[in-house]
Amino acid sequence: AAETAAAAAAPAAVARERLQPHHLLHVSGHKAAVRSGTRPYVAYDLSVLGGAGSGRGWLVERRFSQFDQLVCELRRQCPAALAASAAKLPSKFRLPSSLSEEGDQRLAPLQAWPPPPLFG
Repeated sequence: AAETAAAAAAPAAVARERLQPHHLLHVSGHKAAVRSGTRPYVAYDLSVLGGAGSGRGWLVERRFSQFDQLVCELRRQCPAALAASAAKLPSKFRLPSSLSEEGDQRLAPLQAWPPPPLFG
């Protein structure tokens, strides 16, 4: 009976692994941006894949502050999962000499977001 249960659980585990949000979301790049009435900022490109082999997807832009807002919301709604994930964003305060340098410094940590245990 234990073997049957394990065999039945295996396809579900494989399907879960394929559908994890960290596989469906990728921070693919960044660029300097400005909107009328705002100061320049870095916009990060997020590639979002459609579900379960649909081959569809889209590209969205987000500011670093929106990643920070997400962490604050996760801390409020699911603090244990966030703590277990060891999720950590780079500093919100910027010291680089240019927006391009700021984007370069934050890109790798954002590409590691979200860590698998957060949504596992």
